[in-house]
Parts: sequence; structure tokens; C-alpha cells
Amino acid sequence: MDILPILSTLRRHKITAWLLILEIALTCAIVCNAVFLISQRLERMNLPSGIAEHELVQVQLANIGNRSDAEARAKTDLAALRQIPGVTQVALVFQMPFTDGGSSNSGIKLDPQQQEDTVDVTQYMGENLLSTLGTRLVAGRDFRPDEFVDLDAAVTALHSGNLKGLPQVLVITQMLAERLWPGQSALGKPIYLGQGLPFRVVGVVAHLARPNRLSKGVEYSTVWPISMNVAQGASFLIRCAPQERERVL
Repeated sequence: MDILPILSTLRRHKITAWLLILEIALTCAIVCNAVFLISQRLERMNLPSGIAEHELVQVQLANIGNRSDAEARAKTDLAALRQIPGVTQVALVFQMPFTDGGSSNSGIKLDPQQQEDTVDVTQYMGENLLSTLGTRLVAGRDFRPDEFVDLDAAVTALHSGNLKGLPQVLVITQMLAERLWPGQSALGKPIYLGQGLPFRVVGVVAHLARPNRLSKGVEYSTVWPISMNVAQGASFLIRCAPQERERVL
């Protein structure tokens, strides 16, 4: 193909030449942007959630009026769900990794005298949560039954600065541990919340993604020994074999 006649024609029609150049540039920009969006979406799809996604069923309940026996009802409901054939674990949860909607977050510090927070983290909570989610402990331990406190009591204690009404320990992710103490063990290390309230790390999980966070800090998650009930907005999380999920529901 002889290109000289084409170039000669373009020299005689400069407006056409510039329009062609602009069209090519615009096409390249659109293609590059599409490739970037696709690669970003693929990267997000490959992010580890840290949970047994194919084994979980979440049941959201509508709370009709306030009941004084909400805590007792929650325990009764949890016990009943555990009796369903095929169910291996049950918990009450507020939020899940990679879900839409609001999330519970807080700034934490490494020094109680700090003016600015070290990092912003997600706060997961709930009894039997780690076992139900299927998260993998890589260091330390899960919570003991005596370490749990009720959510309402914890909120009241936090606002008043009363340590007795707050949990004393927490579990964090490996990514957060590396962010706070690079190259060190996080076990036994203190972190501080609010006005310098101390909490001690007793466990580290491999992965646990945050809700609504797909960029830097996607796994800056913490787990707290705080119990909840349906009246506080929690939902039931049921774990079973993947092939049993439809039958369990």
C-alpha cells in the first residue's frame, strides 16, 4: 500500500487531518480507560474476603417494637438455629466484608497521648463470630466466654470512659498488625481507642476484608468480644456446607 498519496491528501486537507488525529486520540483514551476499569474490577474480584463465602447464609430480621427480653430471645433463637441439621455455626452480626450499606469504623492509636489517630479500622463484633465466618487464626487465640460484654453496656461505658464496662481485648488482621508493628508480633500489644482507652491484642487472623472498602486498608479490620441481639440491628449469620444452604433456609 502506497502511503504517500494519503499523506499528500492530508496535507491539502489539514482540518480533516486534525480531526482524524483527534479521533484516534479519543479512541485511545476510551480504550485505555476501559482497560483500566476492567483491570481494577478484576483486582477487586481477587481480593481475599477472609471468610468461608460459599458456606454462609445471612438472615436479616425486621424488629417489630422494643422488647425487654431481646437478649434472652436472641440466645433462644441462636440455640434453635444450631439445632437445624446441617448447620455448623451461628452468630449475630452487624456487617459483612464487601457489603453495601453502613459500617462501624473507628480510629485507633498506638500512644494514648497522640492527637491524631494512627489508622482508621472497621469494628466487627459478635459471639462466635470468627468460627462462623471461617476466618483463620494465624497467631494467638479466639475470645473466651467471660471476655464478652453487651453492646449497649459497651457504648455507655465508652461514652463515660468507664473501662469496667468495656471489653479488654481484641483480634486484628495480619495486614493491620503489619501496619501497626512492622516485622513484630502483635500479640500482647496495646492499642488505644477514643480518649486513650487501652485494649490488648490476643489474636491475629489471616484475612478479614472491610465493608465498602476496596482500596488501601481493605483489611484494616478488628474483631471485638461484644454480644448483640436483633433489637440492636444485628442479623443472623448461619454457616453450613455449600450444598446445604438452600435446604437450611
